[in-house]
Amino acid sequence: MAGGHTPGSSERCDECKQRRKKCDLQTPQCGRCRRGGRQCSGPKSKTLFVHRQTGSFPSTTQRQILIEAYRDRSADTATQVRLTPEQFYEATTRHINGLRAILAGYEWHSSLTKDSVALSTNQTLLTTTYAALLSEFDPARTVGIFSADRVDTPSAMHYSNVAKVVRSLLPLIPLASPMLNRSIFCLLALYYGLLHGCPELAELARSSYTAVLGLYSRHLGTVMLKTEHEGSTSKADIFMYTSFALQAFEHVNEADVYGSGHLAHIDGALSFLQKLGPNAMRNSPSMRTAFSGFRGIVAFVSINRRQPSFLADFEWVQLPYVDSEKTTRDCLNDLGLEVPSYLAVVDQLLKSARFDHLPPTSVVDQCLTQLMDVASLRRRLENWYYALEVSTPGALFWPQIDPVIKSANSQDPECTPEYSNNFHQLAFSSGPIAGLLVQYWSFQLELLMAAIDLQEAVLRFDGQQAASSAVQQATAPGLRRDRAKANEVAQLILQGEPRVGSCLEGFLSLLPPLRSASRYFERQRAARSIEGGRAKDEKEDVGHTPSPKLELVQFKGLRGE
Repeated sequence: MAGGHTPGSSERCDECKQRRKKCDLQTPQCGRCRRGGRQCSGPKSKTLFVHRQTGSFPSTTQRQILIEAYRDRSADTATQVRLTPEQFYEATTRHINGLRAILAGYEWHSSLTKDSVALSTNQTLLTTTYAALLSEFDPARTVGIFSADRVDTPSAMHYSNVAKVVRSLLPLIPLASPMLNRSIFCLLALYYGLLHGCPELAELARSSYTAVLGLYSRHLGTVMLKTEHEGSTSKADIFMYTSFALQAFEHVNEADVYGSGHLAHIDGALSFLQKLGPNAMRNSPSMRTAFSGFRGIVAFVSINRRQPSFLADFEWVQLPYVDSEKTTRDCLNDLGLEVPSYLAVVDQLLKSARFDHLPPTSVVDQCLTQLMDVASLRRRLENWYYALEVSTPGALFWPQIDPVIKSANSQDPECTPEYSNNFHQLAFSSGPIAGLLVQYWSFQLELLMAAIDLQEAVLRFDGQQAASSAVQQATAPGLRRDRAKANEVAQLILQGEPRVGSCLEGFLSLLPPLRSASRYFERQRAARSIEGGRAKDEKEDVGHTPSPKLELVQFKGLRGE
Protein backbone atom coordinates (compact mmCIF):
# COMPACT_ATOMS: atom_id res chain seq x y z
CA MET A 1 0.00 0.00 0.00
CA ALA A 2 1.36 3.41 -0.93
CA GLY A 3 1.36 6.14 1.67
CA GLY A 4 0.53 9.81 1.26
CA HIS A 5 2.79 12.75 0.61
CA THR A 6 3.19 16.06 2.35
CA PRO A 7 1.42 19.02 0.71
CA GLY A 8 3.88 21.54 -0.71
CA SER A 9 6.71 19.02 -0.50
CA SER A 10 8.45 20.53 -3.52
CA GLU A 11 8.69 23.91 -1.72
CA ARG A 12 9.65 22.82 1.82
CA CYS A 13 12.87 23.97 3.36
CA ASP A 14 15.66 21.38 3.35
CA GLU A 15 15.36 20.84 7.10
CA CYS A 16 11.63 19.98 7.00
CA LYS A 17 12.15 17.85 3.91
CA GLN A 18 14.90 15.80 5.60
CA ARG A 19 12.75 15.33 8.71
CA ARG A 20 9.67 14.55 6.54
CA LYS A 21 7.66 17.28 8.26
CA LYS A 22 5.10 19.74 6.96
CA CYS A 23 6.57 23.18 6.34
CA ASP A 24 4.52 26.37 6.77
CA LEU A 25 6.72 28.02 4.07
CA GLN A 26 7.25 31.20 6.09
CA THR A 27 10.18 33.37 5.05
CA PRO A 28 12.99 33.89 5.72
CA GLN A 29 12.71 31.09 8.31
CA CYS A 30 9.85 28.61 8.61
CA GLY A 31 7.87 28.38 11.85
CA ARG A 32 8.88 24.79 12.62
CA CYS A 33 12.62 25.53 12.42
CA ARG A 34 12.20 28.77 14.36
CA ARG A 35 10.37 27.01 17.20
CA GLY A 36 12.93 24.19 17.23
CA GLY A 37 15.88 26.55 17.30
CA ARG A 38 17.27 25.21 14.03
CA GLN A 39 18.90 27.16 11.26
CA CYS A 40 16.48 27.20 8.29
CA SER A 41 17.42 27.27 4.60
CA GLY A 42 14.02 28.79 3.75
CA PRO A 43 11.28 27.56 1.40
CA LYS A 44 12.14 26.82 -2.19
CA SER A 45 10.82 28.73 -5.19
CA LYS A 46 7.87 27.26 -6.97
CA THR A 47 8.57 24.76 -9.71
CA LEU A 48 6.75 25.44 -12.96
CA PHE A 49 4.54 22.75 -14.48
CA VAL A 50 5.25 22.28 -18.17
CA HIS A 51 3.40 19.84 -20.39
CA ARG A 52 5.61 17.32 -22.18
CA GLN A 53 4.56 18.55 -25.61
CA THR A 54 4.77 22.31 -25.11
CA GLY A 55 8.05 22.62 -26.96
CA SER A 56 6.40 21.21 -30.07
CA PHE A 57 3.51 23.66 -30.20
CA PRO A 58 3.96 26.32 -32.89
CA SER A 59 1.31 28.47 -31.23
CA THR A 60 2.86 30.74 -28.57
CA THR A 61 -0.60 31.48 -27.18
CA GLN A 62 -1.49 27.82 -26.62
CA ARG A 63 1.92 27.09 -25.16
CA GLN A 64 1.44 29.92 -22.67
CA ILE A 65 -2.02 28.58 -21.73
CA LEU A 66 -0.52 25.24 -20.77
CA ILE A 67 2.33 26.79 -18.81
CA GLU A 68 -0.01 29.05 -16.87
CA ALA A 69 -2.47 26.24 -16.22
CA TYR A 70 0.20 24.09 -14.62
CA ARG A 71 1.62 27.00 -12.67
CA ASP A 72 -1.86 27.54 -11.25
CA ARG A 73 -2.20 23.84 -10.54
CA SER A 74 0.73 23.97 -8.09
CA ALA A 75 -0.26 27.04 -6.05
CA ASP A 76 -1.11 30.70 -6.34
CA THR A 77 2.08 32.51 -7.34
CA ALA A 78 1.30 35.82 -5.69
CA THR A 79 -0.13 34.72 -2.34
CA GLN A 80 1.65 31.38 -1.85
CA VAL A 81 -1.71 29.95 -0.73
CA ARG A 82 -2.40 26.24 -1.20
CA LEU A 83 -4.91 25.40 -3.87
CA THR A 84 -8.41 24.50 -2.76
CA PRO A 85 -9.94 21.51 -4.56
CA GLU A 86 -12.08 23.88 -6.63
CA GLN A 87 -9.01 25.88 -7.67
CA PHE A 88 -7.31 22.57 -8.48
CA TYR A 89 -10.31 21.66 -10.64
CA GLU A 90 -10.35 25.05 -12.35
CA ALA A 91 -6.63 24.82 -13.16
CA THR A 92 -7.14 21.34 -14.62
CA THR A 93 -10.11 22.59 -16.63
CA ARG A 94 -8.04 25.44 -18.08
CA HIS A 95 -5.42 22.94 -19.10
CA ILE A 96 -7.97 20.60 -20.69
CA ASN A 97 -9.45 23.53 -22.62
CA GLY A 98 -5.93 24.33 -23.76
CA LEU A 99 -5.50 20.77 -24.98
CA ARG A 100 -8.85 20.99 -26.78
CA ALA A 101 -7.58 24.09 -28.56
CA ILE A 102 -4.32 22.31 -29.39
CA LEU A 103 -6.30 19.43 -30.91
CA ALA A 104 -8.62 21.75 -32.84
CA GLY A 105 -5.62 23.70 -34.16
CA TYR A 106 -3.85 20.49 -35.32
CA GLU A 107 -0.94 21.23 -33.00
CA TRP A 108 -0.96 17.84 -31.30
CA HIS A 109 2.32 16.09 -32.02
CA SER A 110 2.71 12.41 -31.22
CA SER A 111 6.06 10.85 -30.35
CA LEU A 112 5.15 7.91 -32.62
CA THR A 113 6.83 7.85 -36.01
CA LYS A 114 4.61 9.00 -38.85
CA ASP A 115 4.26 7.69 -42.37
CA SER A 116 4.33 10.39 -45.03
CA VAL A 117 2.31 8.20 -47.38
CA ALA A 118 -0.42 7.74 -44.73
CA LEU A 119 -0.53 11.53 -44.36
CA SER A 120 -0.92 12.05 -48.11
CA THR A 121 -4.12 13.75 -49.28
CA ASN A 122 -3.55 13.49 -53.02
CA GLN A 123 -6.97 12.52 -54.42
CA THR A 124 -5.40 10.36 -57.12
CA LEU A 125 -3.44 8.36 -54.52
CA LEU A 126 -6.18 7.74 -51.93
CA THR A 127 -5.93 3.99 -52.37
CA THR A 128 -2.24 4.21 -51.48
CA THR A 129 -3.05 6.47 -48.51
CA TYR A 130 -5.67 3.99 -47.27
CA ALA A 131 -3.23 1.09 -47.54
CA ALA A 132 -0.61 3.07 -45.60
CA LEU A 133 -3.16 3.91 -42.88
CA LEU A 134 -4.10 0.25 -42.54
CA SER A 135 -0.43 -0.58 -42.15
CA GLU A 136 -0.01 2.11 -39.48
CA PHE A 137 -2.96 0.75 -37.47
CA ASP A 138 -1.88 -2.88 -37.88
CA PRO A 139 -1.72 -4.44 -34.36
CA ALA A 140 1.35 -6.42 -35.47
CA ARG A 141 3.42 -3.24 -35.68
CA THR A 142 6.41 -3.09 -33.34
CA VAL A 143 5.13 0.16 -31.83
CA GLY A 144 1.34 0.18 -32.02
CA ILE A 145 -0.96 3.17 -32.35
CA PHE A 146 -2.91 2.26 -29.21
CA SER A 147 -1.57 2.11 -25.70
CA ALA A 148 -2.51 -1.54 -25.12
CA ASP A 149 -0.46 -2.49 -28.19
CA ARG A 150 2.63 -1.10 -26.48
CA VAL A 151 2.48 -3.01 -23.19
CA ASP A 152 4.39 -6.22 -22.60
CA THR A 153 2.13 -7.75 -19.95
CA PRO A 154 -1.02 -9.49 -21.26
CA SER A 155 -2.87 -8.56 -18.05
CA ALA A 156 -2.43 -4.86 -18.97
CA MET A 157 -3.81 -5.09 -22.52
CA HIS A 158 -7.03 -3.21 -21.84
CA TYR A 159 -8.09 -1.49 -25.05
CA SER A 160 -10.03 1.77 -24.93
CA ASN A 161 -13.55 1.89 -26.37
CA VAL A 162 -12.40 3.65 -29.56
CA ALA A 163 -9.47 1.25 -29.95
CA LYS A 164 -11.86 -1.69 -29.72
CA VAL A 165 -13.97 -0.34 -32.58
CA VAL A 166 -10.94 0.40 -34.77
CA ARG A 167 -9.32 -2.99 -34.17
CA SER A 168 -12.59 -4.81 -34.86
CA LEU A 169 -12.95 -3.16 -38.28
CA LEU A 170 -9.48 -3.88 -39.65
CA PRO A 171 -10.14 -7.58 -40.46
CA LEU A 172 -13.21 -6.58 -42.49
CA ILE A 173 -11.31 -5.01 -45.39
CA PRO A 174 -11.52 -8.22 -47.50
CA LEU A 175 -15.33 -7.88 -47.50
CA ALA A 176 -14.78 -5.29 -50.25
CA SER A 177 -17.80 -3.20 -49.30
CA PRO A 178 -17.31 0.33 -50.70
CA MET A 179 -19.47 1.92 -47.99
CA LEU A 180 -17.75 0.07 -45.14
CA ASN A 181 -14.29 0.77 -46.52
CA ARG A 182 -15.08 4.48 -46.80
CA SER A 183 -16.32 4.55 -43.20
CA ILE A 184 -13.15 2.79 -42.03
CA PHE A 185 -11.01 5.18 -44.08
CA CYS A 186 -12.61 8.29 -42.61
CA LEU A 187 -12.18 6.96 -39.03
CA LEU A 188 -8.51 6.01 -39.50
CA ALA A 189 -7.70 9.21 -41.41
CA LEU A 190 -9.28 11.45 -38.76
CA TYR A 191 -7.52 9.71 -35.88
CA TYR A 192 -4.16 9.71 -37.67
CA GLY A 193 -4.56 13.31 -38.81
CA LEU A 194 -5.28 14.49 -35.24
CA LEU A 195 -2.53 12.29 -33.83
CA HIS A 196 0.13 13.85 -36.05
CA GLY A 197 -1.31 17.35 -36.42
CA CYS A 198 -2.19 17.07 -40.14
CA PRO A 199 -5.21 19.30 -40.91
CA GLU A 200 -5.35 18.25 -44.57
CA LEU A 201 -5.81 14.56 -43.68
CA ALA A 202 -8.37 15.35 -40.97
CA GLU A 203 -10.39 17.53 -43.34
CA LEU A 204 -10.24 14.81 -46.00
CA ALA A 205 -11.58 12.40 -43.37
CA ARG A 206 -14.48 14.74 -42.59
CA SER A 207 -15.42 15.18 -46.24
CA SER A 208 -15.28 11.38 -46.67
CA TYR A 209 -17.48 11.02 -43.60
CA THR A 210 -20.11 13.34 -45.10
CA ALA A 211 -20.18 11.28 -48.30
CA VAL A 212 -20.45 7.91 -46.56
CA LEU A 213 -23.07 9.21 -44.12
CA GLY A 214 -25.22 10.29 -47.05
CA LEU A 215 -24.86 6.88 -48.67
CA TYR A 216 -25.61 5.13 -45.37
CA SER A 217 -28.70 7.26 -44.67
CA ARG A 218 -30.19 6.77 -48.14
CA HIS A 219 -30.28 2.98 -47.82
CA LEU A 220 -30.70 2.52 -44.05
CA GLY A 221 -34.53 2.62 -44.13
CA THR A 222 -34.70 -0.17 -46.67
CA VAL A 223 -32.18 -2.32 -44.78
CA MET A 224 -34.00 -1.79 -41.47
CA LEU A 225 -37.32 -2.78 -43.02
CA LYS A 226 -35.78 -5.91 -44.52
CA THR A 227 -34.12 -6.72 -41.19
CA GLU A 228 -37.48 -6.48 -39.45
CA HIS A 229 -38.79 -9.33 -41.60
CA GLU A 230 -35.68 -11.42 -42.24
CA GLY A 231 -33.53 -10.74 -39.20
CA SER A 232 -29.75 -10.39 -39.44
CA THR A 233 -28.29 -10.68 -42.95
CA SER A 234 -24.83 -10.08 -44.38
CA LYS A 235 -26.01 -6.72 -45.74
CA ALA A 236 -27.43 -5.76 -42.36
CA ASP A 237 -24.10 -6.68 -40.76
CA ILE A 238 -22.27 -4.38 -43.20
CA PHE A 239 -24.58 -1.53 -42.23
CA MET A 240 -24.07 -2.26 -38.54
CA TYR A 241 -20.28 -2.23 -38.94
CA THR A 242 -20.58 1.03 -40.87
CA SER A 243 -22.71 2.46 -38.09
CA PHE A 244 -20.11 1.52 -35.46
CA ALA A 245 -17.36 3.15 -37.55
CA LEU A 246 -19.39 6.36 -37.98
CA GLN A 247 -20.16 6.54 -34.24
CA ALA A 248 -16.46 6.12 -33.40
CA PHE A 249 -15.64 8.83 -35.94
CA GLU A 250 -18.06 11.27 -34.30
CA HIS A 251 -16.77 10.35 -30.85
CA VAL A 252 -13.23 11.28 -31.92
CA ASN A 253 -14.24 14.26 -34.04
CA GLU A 254 -16.36 16.01 -31.42
CA ALA A 255 -14.06 15.15 -28.51
CA ASP A 256 -17.16 14.21 -26.49
CA VAL A 257 -19.01 17.48 -26.96
CA TYR A 258 -22.24 15.45 -27.41
CA GLY A 259 -23.81 17.81 -29.90
CA SER A 260 -27.41 17.33 -31.03
CA GLY A 261 -26.30 15.81 -34.34
CA HIS A 262 -24.03 13.32 -32.60
CA LEU A 263 -26.76 12.30 -30.17
CA ALA A 264 -29.28 11.89 -32.99
CA HIS A 265 -26.88 9.60 -34.84
CA ILE A 266 -26.28 7.55 -31.68
CA ASP A 267 -30.04 7.15 -31.28
CA GLY A 268 -30.27 6.02 -34.91
CA ALA A 269 -27.50 3.47 -34.38
CA LEU A 270 -29.25 2.18 -31.25
CA SER A 271 -32.54 1.80 -33.12
CA PHE A 272 -30.88 -0.26 -35.86
CA LEU A 273 -28.98 -2.29 -33.26
CA GLN A 274 -32.21 -3.04 -31.41
CA LYS A 275 -33.81 -4.35 -34.60
CA LEU A 276 -30.87 -6.67 -35.23
CA GLY A 277 -31.12 -8.08 -31.71
CA PRO A 278 -28.42 -9.20 -29.24
CA ASN A 279 -27.76 -12.58 -30.90
CA ALA A 280 -26.59 -10.81 -34.09
CA MET A 281 -23.62 -9.50 -32.08
CA ARG A 282 -22.34 -13.08 -32.03
CA ASN A 283 -22.14 -13.31 -35.84
CA SER A 284 -18.37 -12.81 -35.72
CA PRO A 285 -15.60 -11.80 -33.29
CA SER A 286 -15.35 -8.48 -35.13
CA MET A 287 -19.04 -7.72 -34.60
CA ARG A 288 -18.80 -8.53 -30.90
CA THR A 289 -15.68 -6.41 -30.42
CA ALA A 290 -17.13 -3.42 -32.29
CA PHE A 291 -20.30 -3.76 -30.23
CA SER A 292 -18.21 -3.82 -27.04
CA GLY A 293 -16.50 -0.55 -27.91
CA PHE A 294 -19.80 1.07 -28.90
CA ARG A 295 -21.32 0.03 -25.54
CA GLY A 296 -18.60 1.97 -23.73
CA ILE A 297 -19.38 5.10 -25.73
CA VAL A 298 -23.12 4.71 -25.07
CA ALA A 299 -22.55 4.26 -21.32
CA PHE A 300 -21.05 7.74 -21.01
CA VAL A 301 -23.63 9.32 -23.32
CA SER A 302 -26.44 7.77 -21.25
CA ILE A 303 -24.88 9.01 -18.00
CA ASN A 304 -24.59 12.49 -19.46
CA ARG A 305 -28.26 12.35 -20.51
CA ARG A 306 -29.24 10.63 -17.23
CA GLN A 307 -31.38 8.26 -19.28
CA PRO A 308 -31.05 4.45 -19.30
CA SER A 309 -30.37 2.48 -22.47
CA PHE A 310 -31.71 -0.93 -23.48
CA LEU A 311 -28.05 -2.03 -23.64
CA ALA A 312 -28.28 -2.43 -19.85
CA ASP A 313 -31.04 -5.04 -20.23
CA PHE A 314 -30.12 -8.59 -19.27
CA GLU A 315 -30.28 -10.07 -22.78
CA TRP A 316 -28.00 -7.35 -24.18
CA VAL A 317 -25.52 -7.79 -21.36
CA GLN A 318 -25.39 -11.59 -21.58
CA LEU A 319 -26.36 -12.96 -25.00
CA PRO A 320 -23.63 -11.29 -27.14
CA TYR A 321 -21.01 -12.95 -24.91
CA VAL A 322 -22.50 -16.42 -24.48
CA ASP A 323 -19.60 -18.11 -26.29
CA SER A 324 -16.91 -15.57 -25.42
CA GLU A 325 -15.24 -14.42 -22.23
CA LYS A 326 -15.75 -10.77 -21.38
CA THR A 327 -12.75 -8.48 -21.04
CA THR A 328 -12.13 -6.35 -17.97
CA ARG A 329 -13.45 -3.29 -19.78
CA ASP A 330 -16.55 -5.21 -20.92
CA CYS A 331 -17.34 -5.96 -17.28
CA LEU A 332 -16.80 -2.31 -16.33
CA ASN A 333 -19.07 -1.18 -19.18
CA ASP A 334 -21.74 -3.60 -17.91
CA LEU A 335 -21.78 -1.68 -14.64
CA GLY A 336 -21.50 1.72 -16.31
CA LEU A 337 -24.57 1.01 -18.44
CA GLU A 338 -26.56 0.44 -15.23
CA VAL A 339 -25.62 3.80 -13.72
CA PRO A 340 -28.01 5.98 -15.81
CA SER A 341 -31.09 4.04 -14.66
CA TYR A 342 -30.19 4.76 -11.02
CA LEU A 343 -29.59 8.44 -11.80
CA ALA A 344 -32.95 8.69 -13.59
CA VAL A 345 -34.82 7.08 -10.68
CA VAL A 346 -33.15 9.38 -8.15
CA ASP A 347 -33.89 12.45 -10.27
CA GLN A 348 -37.56 11.49 -10.60
CA LEU A 349 -37.87 10.67 -6.90
CA LEU A 350 -36.42 13.99 -5.79
CA LYS A 351 -38.52 15.87 -8.33
CA SER A 352 -41.69 14.18 -7.07
CA ALA A 353 -40.72 14.87 -3.47
CA ARG A 354 -40.29 18.54 -4.26
CA PHE A 355 -43.28 19.25 -6.49
CA ASP A 356 -45.87 16.52 -5.76
CA HIS A 357 -46.14 17.24 -2.03
CA LEU A 358 -45.58 13.64 -1.02
CA PRO A 359 -45.86 12.79 2.69
CA PRO A 360 -42.44 13.03 4.39
CA THR A 361 -42.65 9.41 5.55
CA SER A 362 -43.19 8.23 1.96
CA VAL A 363 -40.24 10.29 0.69
CA VAL A 364 -37.94 8.95 3.39
CA ASP A 365 -38.95 5.33 2.76
CA GLN A 366 -38.45 5.63 -1.00
CA CYS A 367 -35.10 7.38 -0.57
CA LEU A 368 -33.83 4.70 1.81
CA THR A 369 -34.92 1.94 -0.58
CA GLN A 370 -33.18 3.59 -3.51
CA LEU A 371 -30.12 4.26 -1.36
CA MET A 372 -29.76 0.52 -0.77
CA ASP A 373 -29.97 -0.11 -4.52
CA VAL A 374 -27.26 2.47 -5.22
CA ALA A 375 -25.11 0.95 -2.47
CA SER A 376 -25.49 -2.47 -4.10
CA LEU A 377 -24.18 -1.20 -7.46
CA ARG A 378 -21.33 0.60 -5.67
CA ARG A 379 -20.31 -2.69 -4.04
CA ARG A 380 -20.31 -4.41 -7.42
CA LEU A 381 -18.09 -1.64 -8.78
CA GLU A 382 -15.72 -2.15 -5.87
CA ASN A 383 -15.65 -5.89 -6.57
CA TRP A 384 -14.68 -5.11 -10.16
CA TYR A 385 -11.82 -3.01 -8.83
CA TYR A 386 -10.59 -5.75 -6.50
CA ALA A 387 -10.66 -8.23 -9.39
CA LEU A 388 -8.53 -5.84 -11.45
CA GLU A 389 -6.17 -5.46 -8.51
CA VAL A 390 -5.77 -9.21 -8.15
CA SER A 391 -5.15 -9.75 -11.87
CA THR A 392 -2.55 -6.96 -12.15
CA PRO A 393 0.98 -7.50 -10.82
CA GLY A 394 2.05 -4.77 -8.40
CA ALA A 395 0.19 -1.60 -7.48
CA LEU A 396 -2.37 -0.12 -9.86
CA PHE A 397 -1.54 3.52 -9.05
CA TRP A 398 0.29 5.66 -6.55
CA PRO A 399 1.34 9.30 -5.99
CA GLN A 400 3.96 10.24 -8.59
CA ILE A 401 6.05 11.75 -5.82
CA ASP A 402 6.34 8.42 -3.97
CA PRO A 403 9.97 7.29 -4.30
CA VAL A 404 9.31 3.75 -3.03
CA ILE A 405 7.37 2.35 -5.98
CA LYS A 406 8.18 5.02 -8.55
CA SER A 407 10.37 2.60 -10.50
CA ALA A 408 7.39 0.27 -11.04
CA ASN A 409 5.81 2.75 -13.44
CA SER A 410 5.44 1.30 -16.94
CA GLN A 411 7.39 3.42 -19.39
CA ASP A 412 5.60 4.48 -22.57
CA PRO A 413 7.18 7.48 -24.33
CA GLU A 414 3.85 8.28 -25.97
CA CYS A 415 1.85 8.38 -22.74
CA THR A 416 4.31 9.59 -20.11
CA PRO A 417 4.02 13.18 -18.84
CA GLU A 418 7.30 14.94 -18.14
CA TYR A 419 6.49 17.75 -15.74
CA SER A 420 9.21 19.30 -13.66
CA ASN A 421 6.99 19.01 -10.56
CA ASN A 422 5.29 15.78 -9.45
CA PHE A 423 2.95 17.48 -6.97
CA HIS A 424 -0.58 16.03 -7.15
CA GLN A 425 0.06 13.64 -9.99
CA LEU A 426 -0.74 9.96 -10.07
CA ALA A 427 1.52 7.31 -11.55
CA PHE A 428 -0.05 4.16 -12.99
CA SER A 429 1.24 0.68 -13.65
CA SER A 430 0.46 1.23 -17.35
CA GLY A 431 -1.44 3.52 -19.71
CA PRO A 432 -4.34 1.07 -20.21
CA ILE A 433 -4.73 0.72 -16.43
CA ALA A 434 -4.87 4.51 -16.15
CA GLY A 435 -7.67 4.67 -18.72
CA LEU A 436 -9.64 1.96 -16.93
CA LEU A 437 -9.33 3.62 -13.55
CA VAL A 438 -10.50 7.10 -14.57
CA GLN A 439 -13.56 5.43 -16.13
CA TYR A 440 -14.13 3.44 -12.91
CA TRP A 441 -13.75 6.56 -10.77
CA SER A 442 -16.28 8.46 -12.89
CA PHE A 443 -18.89 5.71 -12.39
CA GLN A 444 -18.10 5.75 -8.67
CA LEU A 445 -18.48 9.52 -8.50
CA GLU A 446 -21.85 9.54 -10.26
CA LEU A 447 -23.22 6.99 -7.78
CA LEU A 448 -21.74 8.86 -4.83
CA MET A 449 -23.47 12.07 -5.92
CA ALA A 450 -26.75 10.16 -6.19
CA ALA A 451 -26.24 8.68 -2.72
CA ILE A 452 -25.49 12.13 -1.29
CA ASP A 453 -28.69 13.53 -2.81
CA LEU A 454 -30.74 10.69 -1.33
CA GLN A 455 -29.25 11.04 2.14
CA GLU A 456 -29.71 14.81 2.15
CA ALA A 457 -33.36 14.27 1.20
CA VAL A 458 -33.76 11.75 4.02
CA LEU A 459 -32.43 14.23 6.57
CA ARG A 460 -34.49 17.08 5.17
CA PHE A 461 -37.83 15.25 5.02
CA ASP A 462 -37.34 13.17 8.15
CA GLY A 463 -36.63 16.39 10.03
CA GLN A 464 -40.10 17.63 9.12
CA GLN A 465 -41.74 14.94 11.23
CA ALA A 466 -42.91 15.78 14.71
CA ALA A 467 -40.85 13.21 16.55
CA SER A 468 -37.10 13.08 16.30
CA SER A 469 -36.14 10.05 14.25
CA ALA A 470 -33.38 7.52 14.66
CA VAL A 471 -33.14 7.62 10.86
CA GLN A 472 -31.28 10.92 11.11
CA GLN A 473 -28.72 9.49 13.51
CA ALA A 474 -28.12 6.55 11.18
CA THR A 475 -28.00 8.64 7.99
CA ALA A 476 -25.80 11.59 9.00
CA PRO A 477 -22.54 9.57 9.46
CA GLY A 478 -23.06 7.86 6.08
CA LEU A 479 -23.59 11.22 4.43
CA ARG A 480 -20.33 12.54 5.87
CA ARG A 481 -18.46 9.46 4.64
CA ASP A 482 -19.93 9.69 1.14
CA ARG A 483 -19.13 13.39 0.90
CA ALA A 484 -15.53 12.73 1.86
CA LYS A 485 -15.34 9.79 -0.56
CA ALA A 486 -16.81 11.85 -3.42
CA ASN A 487 -14.21 14.55 -2.75
CA GLU A 488 -11.46 11.93 -2.86
CA VAL A 489 -12.69 10.26 -6.06
CA ALA A 490 -13.19 13.57 -7.89
CA GLN A 491 -9.61 14.52 -7.09
CA LEU A 492 -8.31 11.13 -8.22
CA ILE A 493 -9.75 11.90 -11.66
CA LEU A 494 -8.00 15.28 -11.67
CA GLN A 495 -4.73 13.83 -10.41
CA GLY A 496 -4.83 11.17 -13.12
CA GLU A 497 -5.14 13.82 -15.82
CA PRO A 498 -1.40 14.44 -16.42
CA ARG A 499 -0.76 10.78 -17.29
CA VAL A 500 -4.04 9.95 -19.02
CA GLY A 501 -4.23 13.19 -20.98
CA SER A 502 -0.65 13.09 -22.24
CA CYS A 503 -1.55 11.12 -25.40
CA LEU A 504 -4.45 11.41 -27.85
CA GLU A 505 -6.07 8.09 -26.95
CA GLY A 506 -5.90 8.91 -23.24
CA PHE A 507 -7.16 12.45 -23.78
CA LEU A 508 -10.25 11.17 -25.58
CA SER A 509 -10.82 8.61 -22.80
CA LEU A 510 -10.43 11.27 -20.11
CA LEU A 511 -13.06 13.73 -21.32
CA PRO A 512 -16.21 11.80 -20.22
CA PRO A 513 -14.86 11.21 -16.66
CA LEU A 514 -14.00 14.91 -16.46
CA ARG A 515 -17.68 15.62 -17.13
CA SER A 516 -18.49 13.74 -13.92
CA ALA A 517 -15.85 15.72 -12.03
CA SER A 518 -17.28 18.94 -13.46
CA ARG A 519 -20.75 18.03 -12.26
CA TYR A 520 -19.36 17.35 -8.80
CA PHE A 521 -17.51 20.64 -8.44
CA GLU A 522 -20.41 22.65 -9.87
CA ARG A 523 -22.67 21.05 -7.26
CA GLN A 524 -20.21 21.97 -4.53
CA ARG A 525 -20.08 25.54 -5.75
CA ALA A 526 -23.89 25.78 -5.86
CA ALA A 527 -24.23 24.22 -2.40
CA ARG A 528 -21.83 26.71 -0.85
CA SER A 529 -23.63 29.56 -2.56
CA ILE A 530 -26.90 28.43 -1.00
CA GLU A 531 -25.24 27.92 2.37
CA GLY A 532 -23.83 31.43 2.27
CA GLY A 533 -27.29 32.90 1.76
CA ARG A 534 -28.86 31.22 4.76
CA ALA A 535 -29.24 32.78 8.16
CA LYS A 536 -27.34 31.30 11.07
CA ASP A 537 -30.48 29.93 12.75
CA GLU A 538 -31.44 28.09 9.54
CA LYS A 539 -28.06 26.38 9.50
CA GLU A 540 -28.73 25.03 12.97
CA ASP A 541 -32.16 23.54 12.15
CA VAL A 542 -32.67 19.89 13.09
CA GLY A 543 -31.94 17.61 10.19
CA HIS A 544 -29.71 20.10 8.39
CA THR A 545 -26.22 18.85 7.62
CA PRO A 546 -24.02 21.58 6.11
CA SER A 547 -21.80 20.79 3.16
CA PRO A 548 -18.27 20.07 4.34
CA LYS A 549 -15.30 22.21 3.48
CA LEU A 550 -13.38 20.52 0.67
CA GLU A 551 -9.81 19.53 1.41
CA LEU A 552 -7.12 18.23 -0.88
CA VAL A 553 -6.99 14.49 -0.37
CA GLN A 554 -4.02 12.74 1.20
CA PHE A 555 -3.45 9.25 -0.17
CA LYS A 556 -4.09 6.55 2.41
CA GLY A 557 -3.84 3.57 0.12
CA LEU A 558 -4.40 2.14 -3.30
CA ARG A 559 -7.70 0.34 -2.76
CA GLY A 560 -11.09 1.58 -3.86
CA GLU A 561 -12.07 2.33 -0.27
